[in-house]
Amino acid sequence: MITAGLDGQVRIWNYFTGTLVSSWPSGAGAFWDAALVDGESGPWLICGCEDGAVRVWSVADSLLRAVLRRGVSAARVLAIGVDSALPQHEDGVTVRIWATALDGGVAAWRVTLRD
Repeated sequence: MITAGLDGQVRIWNYFTGTLVSSWPSGAGAFWDAALVDGESGPWLICGCEDGAVRVWSVADSLLRAVLRRGVSAARVLAIGVDSALPQHEDGVTVRIWATALDGGVAAWRVTLRD
């Protein structure tokens, strides 16, 4: 299980024991929403952040893989949606990421998650 919150930390928990497995800082302040996507080599974490960006991490190695921004607005991202029902390719998992922000803006990206 993965949690992220106002303290800006991502935490991975053992679902069965409730113990903390690993954690890392967002580098962008609080998280307001998060989604998990299954990939070929493990899950990907997609988070809406305080600074207006959407960040994509590979959970397997805790590495930040992408920072997505919607124009010049730095309004807090409030909600994330992920559509994984897209045609898939051999080189990764393609998803559509939707984000809504505090200023009423909406953005969408089509991203291929690769190792």
